[in-house]
Amino acid sequence: MNILTTLYSPLPIDINKSVGYAYLLMDMVVNHIASSYGTNKTGGYQYIQGRDGSCLLLRKVGYIPTEADEKKYKGFALEKGQRLRSHPEHTLSFQPMDVAQKKYQGAVRMENGWIHSFSGFSPNNDEAIAMAVGVRMGWSSLEYACKVMHISQNEKSFWKMHKLSKLVTQDK
Repeated sequence: MNILTTLYSPLPIDINKSVGYAYLLMDMVVNHIASSYGTNKTGGYQYIQGRDGSCLLLRKVGYIPTEADEKKYKGFALEKGQRLRSHPEHTLSFQPMDVAQKKYQGAVRMENGWIHSFSGFSPNNDEAIAMAVGVRMGWSSLEYACKVMHISQNEKSFWKMHKLSKLVTQDK
């Protein structure tokens, strides 16, 4: 049994432990995407916001080739999460999205009230990755995720990322 077997338990009580596992899982998912799908994008920024709006985690994931890209992805991850927080009636940053203003999808309000955001791939994949990792962590149910992903018509990307998040956490 490895450390990630705790991912299968519902809603972890210890916030630090939960965020720590999400840190590891996001690394594995992003690394797998970069190596398996032949994408030239190999990293991004992950942001987790607590129910009270506090920053639980903001960090770089994977390799980001330039300082300009690093600054861009960090800014987008923060902006997506903060924008979603300012719209409590929404579950996705897709809902108050404005591409002309560079306000993209990629943040999801998890069933436990946290906001999970990612920026580094396409906006569709950013959103799907954030939701898939959240489901895998037990922050949302699969049923909730399906309803929410239907809002942005992003079910296909979500199922791909959900399958990947399960694959990378299997015991070897």
